[in-house]
Amino acid sequence: MPCVLFDEEKEAEHWIELKHTGQNDGVGTVVWDAQQKARYDERVKGTSSYALQVIDFLQKEDSVDSELKKNLSKVKSSSLQRLVTDPDFRRVAGIDIKDGKVITRYEPSEVAKPLSKAANDLLRKDFTVKDIYYKDDRLNYLETFKKTDLPDKTQELSGNWELISTTRPKKADPKKDKPKGKKSNPLISKRHTIIPKSTIIPISQPRVNKIYHELKDLDLRDFENSGAIAFRVFIELSMDSYIEKNPITGVNENSKLSHKLKSVASDLESKGVLDKTN
Repeated sequence: MPCVLFDEEKEAEHWIELKHTGQNDGVGTVVWDAQQKARYDERVKGTSSYALQVIDFLQKEDSVDSELKKNLSKVKSSSLQRLVTDPDFRRVAGIDIKDGKVITRYEPSEVAKPLSKAANDLLRKDFTVKDIYYKDDRLNYLETFKKTDLPDKTQELSGNWELISTTRPKKADPKKDKPKGKKSNPLISKRHTIIPKSTIIPISQPRVNKIYHELKDLDLRDFENSGAIAFRVFIELSMDSYIEKNPITGVNENSKLSHKLKSVASDLESKGVLDKTN
């Protein structure tokens, strides 16, 4: 079999790309999938896609299920790349992008939760790119994330670290690392719903969850009064649900809404979940 041996691999790069990046009108032969192509770019061109950074992180992370690790090479990296480049997905997953690197402020085991779910979903036979192709599709997909799929915000670290890095910052000290409060500039919102479609809140109480979804769709330009009533019901039922799970002395479902709000706020503050900074 005739063959050509190059002195340096760089001289062969053109022919390797022709062979693996598509049929190229009959010149190429074997087509690489998206992840194989990304691996080649990483090795030869020194560029690592966001999807590969996530996959490599999951492969090395101890908390990730071993069965998922076995199948990470089959994850559709182009679809994973589509997710990671979406700011709403990054916000929900607790990651961000800086200088071409995927970064996070959370413990590895925490950020692994949403990223593992995404990888597992992309491995499902019934899950296709159509499920996340458009912005609204991705927002709908984010609604499938349960509380257990999200990073615990109490596990925040003192600074950002890169997923491909082997060193992590220390755990944040709430007293030392508390950001100084500052007034934000007023924004002119173009949305016409009470709750933005990009907001993802896992809610276990069925009725509260139903109203939450309705408030994301109800157009205030047509239903201003209905929106106001539904929002008040949403707030009150949310307070009732909290008080039911976390009994507070001197307040119950028959108390005035103002009393419920003050009592729940005080309870959250005493538990360190809420503060009066702003």
